[in-house]
Parts: sequence; structure tokens; C-alpha cells
Amino acid sequence: MAKITLEVPGKVIISGEHAVVYGAPALVAAVDLGNTFSFSALRAKEFHIRINQDQYKVSIDEGISELEAYKQKGAGQTRFKKAGLGLVIGEILSKLQVVPQYGATINIKTLVPPGSGLGHSASLVGGLAKGLFTLYQKKAVASDVRQIIYKTESYFHGRPSGVDQEAILRGGVLWYRNRKRKTILQKEIRRSFGSNFFLLSTGKPSSTTAESVHKVRQFFARNNRRKKQLLRNFETTTSNLSHALKDGSGKDVGSLINQNQVLLQKIGVSTARADKIFQDMQQIGGAAKITGAGTAKGEKSGMMLLFHEQRDEALEYLAKQPYPYFEIKMGARGLLGR
Repeated sequence: MAKITLEVPGKVIISGEHAVVYGAPALVAAVDLGNTFSFSALRAKEFHIRINQDQYKVSIDEGISELEAYKQKGAGQTRFKKAGLGLVIGEILSKLQVVPQYGATINIKTLVPPGSGLGHSASLVGGLAKGLFTLYQKKAVASDVRQIIYKTESYFHGRPSGVDQEAILRGGVLWYRNRKRKTILQKEIRRSFGSNFFLLSTGKPSSTTAESVHKVRQFFARNNRRKKQLLRNFETTTSNLSHALKDGSGKDVGSLINQNQVLLQKIGVSTARADKIFQDMQQIGGAAKITGAGTAKGEKSGMMLLFHEQRDEALEYLAKQPYPYFEIKMGARGLLGR
């Protein structure tokens, strides 16, 4: 069987992170900063998986048993080590509804660091699911891949909002809302736009996504009145930013990105490091915000989304920073097309 290759995007939340968990809308974009996969059939009934420089070996039986053991053990979070990969393999095999008679060599090159806020786990799981479905000659139905990502995201992060999987599967730029886990409203804002947008890495957060989500939940539990107002403010900001992106108003885009960062500061997921970058960008007429969960502790908050109407001014600022950065194109093609 010929080698199978895939490219899977990452995702950036432009506005509405954390609030989306509570039914407020979010603007999310697939970005051209993701993962590449190659799959080759292997006679042995096991999976040899290489993620950049890390190597893992998971047998077909281990994948099935890891999944069963996790289900019996109950709630809790795991990480993308061997046990975590076993869970993912187990979920994929359960959807295949057949025990394969051969395994695979899987090479993954990832530009999406875990904990960066760019949908690392959803991108990784989606690519593994699509590639193995193809390898075992079964059509990758969107609903099956979506369920695999959603279930495994719950293993890694607790209760997921679903926003990562939709951006990575559908691509483009989406207005996303999830209410009562039943009604999901989506509409495409703009298929592709870019230049003037950058990602700056402040470092891997000291807390997990689940811990950041829990911190926000505790904050809202202590501040119920403020919760309602803050969620309304998140929704207004997201709605206005959607219109600004449609209209191509760079000045309004920058102002609204900054408003979103102020809201993230208020719910406690920003840091002094992120706040300094935010202030710096404001001073040169640009914008900056955390994208993703932020952090519950420490100074590192993952990736920040930066915007400036004058690309050269942003690049001049970024060149002076001690942190890695990427110029990105938002609205990349999704795993299952658009």
C-alpha cells in the first residue's frame, strides 16, 4: 500500500475563549501552523509512532485495553504519552468496528506545541483518525472523526467546548456557538484572510487547559453577577469583531482584539508577561491577546495573537523580543475540506 500523507491545520481563537464554554460565541480560525503526517502499513499488529523526536510503540491490543481501562477508571486527564496515544488508538479502532490484522508506521511533524493554545491534541487526534481510516480503507465520515476528537479531548482536557475540532475539521474562519451541548450554530465568516497577524510564544504554560478552565469556573462561581456581565461583554466583543473582519476595518479589528485581552485579564488567565506584550503592542498602535486557555499559574501563557495594520511595525517589534514568533495565514483548509 502506498504511503499516506496528510496536512492538518492548527487553530486560533480570535475572540471568545473560555466564554464559549458557557454558551457565548467564539470566533475561531484554522491556521497554517499545524501537523504533517505520513502513514505506512506495518506487518506487525502495532503502531510505531514518531512525533518529532519522541518515539512510541503501541500495539493494537494495548490500544483496545487502554481505552477499556480508562472507561472503567472514570474521569481524569491524561497526556500525549504512550498511555494517551493508546487511548486515541483505542477510540479510532472502536469506530473502525474491526480489529486490524496489521499495524502502521506513523511519522508526525508538529509545529503546534502542546499547551500553546493552537489545538495541539485535536489536530493530532484528527490526523491520526483520518490517516488510519484511510489506511484501513474506510471512509473518514465527519461525524465519526468529530466524535473521536470530542471523546479524546475530554480525556485530555475535561469538558471540551468543541471549538477546536470544528476549526480543524472545517477550516476557514468560523463563528461558533455551543448551547447545552445540543445546539451548535456555525457560520463561515471568511474563508481566508491573513498578513498582519502573528503568533508569539510566551512559553508552555505551567498549568493544563483543564486547570485553566477550572480556575475560570471557580472565578465565576464566586462572582455570579460579574459572570453574567462578563459573558455579555465577551459576546458583544466577538460579534463586533466578526463585523470588523467582514468589513476589513483594521482599526476596529485591533481595538476589539485588545478588548478581548482585557476580558481575559479580568477572568484571571493572563500573566504579567502577556500583559507586558499587550501594553507594548498598544503603544505602537497594534493589538495582542492570549489565544487559547491561557494559564492558571506561572508567567507562561502559551501563544499570543498579535495584529498590526502596518506589518513592518509588527515585525520590527517582534524582532526585538526574546520569544519565537510566526507570521500566520488564518482561514487554512480543514482536515475534511470546506
